[in-house]
Amino acid sequence: MSGLFWDIATSDVALAIVAAILVASFIVSRIPFVSMIPAIAPYVVLAGFVTYLALAGLSLCVGYRLSDERAAMRQLKVDLAWRENELEQQKATAEDKERLANEKAAEAEELKGKVDEYEQRLAAQPVGDCGLDDGDLDGLRALRRRAKQPDSRYSPGLRRSR
Repeated sequence: MSGLFWDIATSDVALAIVAAILVASFIVSRIPFVSMIPAIAPYVVLAGFVTYLALAGLSLCVGYRLSDERAAMRQLKVDLAWRENELEQQKATAEDKERLANEKAAEAEELKGKVDEYEQRLAAQPVGDCGLDDGDLDGLRALRRRAKQPDSRYSPGLRRSR
């Protein structure tokens, strides 16, 4: 509720009204020819009091508005710095993802080359002869283990949050 009060008290319209009252009361209290008008003469002292009161109120409201705008500007700067930091982190994450994808693609290409080489070697053997030896079986098992093995450098529990 106090926020609404200060929003209204520091609005352009409210400050303009207080400034108009300040100018009018200053004219009535300080200009000698105006104080000689018989209808205004009894209000000269009151106008002097209103002048100082309006000046104090205007100073307070303008000061509050300026400090509020500075605080809002400071908060915007903090928010902007936070967003820039978040953007940098997202860019770094995207670069890491791209680098890892390239590594995995190269590794898959290497494994595919080894499998193709193994297929060519098997195709060159005679059809009736089963020429598989222990080296062939060990090679196949190694390829299978390597293809299924997760990357130990990046465990799933240690992923960065967004």
